Amino acid sequence: YGIGILSKYPIIRAERVLLPHDGKAEQRVMLVVDVEMPDRGTVTFACTHLEVTSPEARHEQAGFINAYFARTPYPTFLAGDMNADPESSEIRRLTSDGWMPLTNAEPTYPTQKPSIKIDHIFYRKVTPVRFRTINNDGYGVPYISDHFPILFTSEF
Repeated sequence: YGIGILSKYPIIRAERVLLPHDGKAEQRVMLVVDVEMPDRGTVTFACTHLEVTSPEARHEQAGFINAYFARTPYPTFLAGDMNADPESSEIRRLTSDGWMPLTNAEPTYPTQKPSIKIDHIFYRKVTPVRFRTINNDGYGVPYISDHFPILFTSEF
């Protein structure tokens, strides 16, 4: 799925986490890294791409993600293609467990005629500063994906 995390600061731990699946659909994963930030300690960042065909599978994957991060001591970000709109049960399952949405409901897919929001960033133990969905509204961003990227900055 091309999941990757780039950092200009040292990645001190990286883990590929298999998400639950029923054996019929493709195996989905979550990439989790701990990054050593200068003068600020460690931050955890996770990126995933949840199941596309089944809301029930995404709901189960959201519960798994909640359990995985239940004891994480660091400020944490979770980002990715959740294949679910902001009002879905999958997203509500994440936010009911303390994940705060960093983005609004602005459509991120498809890039040619954006009509739905399925790409999200969530945070815990972090103070977000600002975010922006990067679309072709004068920023000159080429179509390099069928999803718009989301840019954010934060302090923690």
